[in-house]
This record gives sequence, C-alpha cells and structure tokens, in this order.
Amino acid sequence: PKAPTQPGTAGDIVIAYLAGQAAALLSQDPRVRRAEEDAVHQMRVAARRMRSALKAFRTVVKDTDRLQDELRWLGAVLGEARDLEVIRARFGGALNGLAPELVTGPIQARLGTDLLEREQEAYVRIKDALSGERYYTLLNALDSLISAPKLGKAAAKSAQERLSAIAAAGWDRVTRAYDTAQAIEDPERREIAMHDVRKAAKRARYTAEALKPTLGAGMGRLAELAEGIQEILGTHQDGVVAQETLTKEAENARQAGEDTFTYGVLVGIERSAADRAHAEFPKVWAETVEAVDQIV
Repeated sequence: PKAPTQPGTAGDIVIAYLAGQAAALLSQDPRVRRAEEDAVHQMRVAARRMRSALKAFRTVVKDTDRLQDELRWLGAVLGEARDLEVIRARFGGALNGLAPELVTGPIQARLGTDLLEREQEAYVRIKDALSGERYYTLLNALDSLISAPKLGKAAAKSAQERLSAIAAAGWDRVTRAYDTAQAIEDPERREIAMHDVRKAAKRARYTAEALKPTLGAGMGRLAELAEGIQEILGTHQDGVVAQETLTKEAENARQAGEDTFTYGVLVGIERSAADRAHAEFPKVWAETVEAVDQIV
C-alpha cells in the first residue's frame, strides 16, 4: 500500500510516481522470465526511471542510496541481453539494406546467429538473477519505499513550488555537464565527458516526464527537448560503439579466413551516421538551450 501523504504535496506526487514505476517493473517480471518481446527493455526502463527519480527527488525521499545501487545492479543484469538484442537488430537491418553484391562471406551468421547465442546466454543469467535472494530483497525494499518511505522536509512542501525547482535543477545539471565537457581540450577526453551530458539529459527528461501530470505541458516540452539532446548524443555514441563491435567481429572473421569486405561497408555506414550526428549537435544544442530558457 502507498504511504499516506498530504494531497498536493511534493511527497504525494513523488511517492505516487515511484509506486507506478515499481508496479511497471513488477508487471514485466513474468514476461522477462518468458523472454517475451520488449519485456527486458520495459523492465530496465522502469528500473532506470526509479533510480533517476530517487536521485532527482532526494530531498523529498531520503536515504535511498542502497536502493539506487540495487536498481543499478538490476539494470546492468538486464542490460547485457538488451544491448545485444539492439545491436543484433541494428546490424540485421543494415545488412538487409545492402545490395546483395555487397554482402560477402558468412557475416549474417556471425552478426546474427552468434550474437543471438550470446543474447540467449544473457537471458539465462537474467533468469538466474530474478530467482536469487538479491532480487527478492530488492523487491522488498521497493515495497518498503512505497509503504513507509523516509520523507524529507521537502515532502511537505507544495508540489508546484518544490518540484518546479527540482525540474529546473535537472536541466541546470545538463548545462553544467556540457560546459565541463567543452572546457576539456583533449578531443578524446571531451567525447568521454559528453557521455555525462547524455546521462544528465536522460535524467532531466525522466524528471520532467514524471512531473508533467502535475506541472503541465511545460514539463512535457522540457522532456521532449531533453530527449532530443539524449538522442542525438546517443546516435553518435551508438555509432562509435557499433564501429568498435564491427572491427572486433571483423578481426575474428579474418582470423577464421573469412571475407571481411562487408564489415568495412558497415563500419563506413556507422561512421557516417556518427559523424553526421556529431556535426549536427552544436545547432541542436543552441536551439534546445534557447527553447528551455522559455520554460524553466
């Protein structure tokens, strides 16, 4: 049962949101065990949203560091299979889009069957984790969070007043991460730091989405803008990771005496997409900052 909180307070809104995400996570449990489509993704998103909310609303709900760590652990357990699923679909789509004469060697088996086998092995590890004591302890902690949370002083404040400030602070975190990254002269280290901008944008998005029902359309727009930053940075990062995976698989294929021409074609496609996102980012960032200034 949800803890009794005063209607209209920050605590009431935050606990209701956390209860919804806990229910969403639990609803995916049997679907994940059956390896149903999109179940791992939905369970992982619910875990991420809760962890993000616990960070953002730490003045509303206190002493959740341990729970955040356990949600991170669950996300990592689920993430292995999900990441393999995504990259297998990504490469499959890319191969299907190539002219037949550009597809040489057993690349479809290596990027399809081999990755699927690794994904299935990851599902076995997920099922083991969901049957373990650590997972059940996490579920008990979620029950306690919803029914008997440790509320901070901010929980009693007006939701409109307190949560608006938290949403604004979430976006400020994005701009600080960006400024920190841009101050780094070394290009490689700057690119690594830009990953923190992506993470901050995702957290700002989740926070705004959580507050939209209470604070209105402005939060919906803020969530869209933050998601735009998250996605363009993600397009670049995903392209870089895909290139690394393809290069590694190409080396395995080369050592097995297989034709590696198509790997080079796919690397070129991924590099082009990543470079395009990288080139577009400054314009997207400038437009986003201007738009957010009208909201928070």
